[in-house]
Amino acid sequence: MGRREMVPDPERVYLELEGFRTDSPFVFAAFSDQLRSFHASSSQPWQASQVRAQFDPENLGEWFYRQVSLWSESLVRGKAYVHVFRKTSLQYARRGDDANARLANDARVGKGVMLTSYVKESDEEMRHSSSRMFARIRSSLRPDVALRYGYDEPMTSPLEQQLNEAIAAQDWQLATRLTAQLAQQKNRAS
Repeated sequence: MGRREMVPDPERVYLELEGFRTDSPFVFAAFSDQLRSFHASSSQPWQASQVRAQFDPENLGEWFYRQVSLWSESLVRGKAYVHVFRKTSLQYARRGDDANARLANDARVGKGVMLTSYVKESDEEMRHSSSRMFARIRSSLRPDVALRYGYDEPMTSPLEQQLNEAIAAQDWQLATRLTAQLAQQKNRAS
């Protein structure tokens, strides 16, 4: 049973964003109108008057920061902030670079020297790298959100994803443990 390679549909995303376009140069310029509309139809309609008419990306950034902070107050492990999400995404992205770093280390050269003087990443390698980045981002999305970005394959569970990563890293102890956990889940489900 083969899996189709995950490929985002950029045209679909572009057309969706194009539908929200205003005369402003900012992609999220329609946000102010959308937020006012949301508040006007909510249980607190007076908040609609507090939203500025002119979109300001700094206001959106501050609002997003506050929303994440408020949401995270209920988390068991304490508060989370936007920089935590950035840190996590960069950590996932770094995993893709680890193969280059290991190869450079094995060859006893710096990664930069290896990539500029000895090894060139082809377009195909760049596409694979981009696909891996998309896969990392995709695994964090709900299926309905992923579908909006052009991905309609059934999602693998986080445990299956961890198993795939363990196999790719040839971490057989972890792969064995994760396989046992998956088997337990399947037995409980049946």
